[in-house]
Amino acid sequence: MRLQTVEREHRLPQKVMLAVMRLIIGQRPPDILRTMLYRPEFFGKAQAAWMQAVLRGPSEWSVGERELFAAFTSHLNQCRYCIGDHGATSAQALRNEPLVQAVLQDWRTASVAPKTRAILGFLEKLTRDPESVTSQDVIHVRGAGASEAAIEDAIHVCAIFNILNRVADALGFEVPRPEVFARHGQILLKFGSRF
Repeated sequence: MRLQTVEREHRLPQKVMLAVMRLIIGQRPPDILRTMLYRPEFFGKAQAAWMQAVLRGPSEWSVGERELFAAFTSHLNQCRYCIGDHGATSAQALRNEPLVQAVLQDWRTASVAPKTRAILGFLEKLTRDPESVTSQDVIHVRGAGASEAAIEDAIHVCAIFNILNRVADALGFEVPRPEVFARHGQILLKFGSRF
């Protein structure tokens, strides 16, 4: 489903911003930006601030790891747009596309640190069966070396992308070619979620 209002009925300042973005990046601005700029006071500003803080703010997890958690959560939800965007961003930040692909194919066998493997298992449970998460799950992740702050940071990434995956799929975000996602990844690494 594509809502025509989100596609075409931006106010003048947002139309100008989208036109400038099109000139700067040399392509149609991604649907996530179009959505965030449509009634930005309703969704976009708050969501962008939360994403910027969680994905780019201080954390024990690197930007690449947090982007990996975003792609992983999106993979669990089968959101092709967010997998592409944040998988590309993670691959560029980590400088390791094969690792990102390995995690998305099977996190249990991917060559990641024990702390990362434990948090991926936790995020899978949190996404797929949240009511079954118990304190034992947190104890397990802590035992693998993740601090409580690191666990909280990963939970926030997971929460954001459980929301964004649903928005992207419900609004029918266009899924571009891999080279377009690669360009989005460069932009996301440079600017984050600020607009």
